[in-house]
Amino acid sequence: MRHRATQDPFAALTRPLVIGHRGDPVHAPENTLVSFESALSRGADALEADVRWARDGTLVVLHDEVVDRVSDGHGRVQDMTWRELSRLDFGHRFTPDGRTFPYRGRGIRILTLRELLTRFPEARFTLEIKPKHPPSLAQFVREVVACGAEHRVLAASFHQTVLERLRIMHPGIATGASSCEALSAMIRLQAGLDVKRPSFRWLQVPHRMKGVPTLTGRWLRRARRAGIPVQVWTVNDAREMERWFERGIDGIITDDPGQGVAARRRWLAALSRTENGRKQWIS
Repeated sequence: MRHRATQDPFAALTRPLVIGHRGDPVHAPENTLVSFESALSRGADALEADVRWARDGTLVVLHDEVVDRVSDGHGRVQDMTWRELSRLDFGHRFTPDGRTFPYRGRGIRILTLRELLTRFPEARFTLEIKPKHPPSLAQFVREVVACGAEHRVLAASFHQTVLERLRIMHPGIATGASSCEALSAMIRLQAGLDVKRPSFRWLQVPHRMKGVPTLTGRWLRRARRAGIPVQVWTVNDAREMERWFERGIDGIITDDPGQGVAARRRWLAALSRTENGRKQWIS
């Protein structure tokens, strides 16, 4: 099979991006249909979701190894079939205030990867492959291809071997950086060293390490000159969002995309009042 060259799934979007982390988990149960709908309705540019394998091989959208935190069930995803998972209430535990449970008993169920990609045919996604040893990466590729989503998916994983195998299987699907690749790029850019053309399309890093912001404005300018776009996760404080935009980040991943969109709007308004501000940010 011939594959197209890797394309950046976010290339057509105006930066800095606001990406809904598991959808919009501040307002709806994470990684569910209502959460992703809420994120897009509040202006998110793209969506981040997590992928796991059920016992029967079905690819499902779930962060944790077990269902206990986000449903009324118990046990590991890999020990349950799709049919068993689909009987669980994935709105059962969501509460916006610790007292009320507005989605309990409303039929909120787990999504399959195919449902996610087909329900939002225009949306751009970061899909994080959670297992260190996925049962079938080929199946992940088949699902993405079957949905015609190769051009709008960034495949992510902390695990180097997962991404290396995926890049060989389908070079047309863009990938993020593994933990090792991210650390190497961060160190080299911090030292002012060249970074060879990376295998990844986007560098995604945590917003803080041991309480200290991970990246400076100077570092981000070096990354931009090296042609490496950077997203930072998971940023939920409005003032901190604006500080990241000011530093020159290419995208933030947030649990509250509506707040992220509002913070970006305020930052852009302030920037427009500064002579050549936008031009300076882009350069």
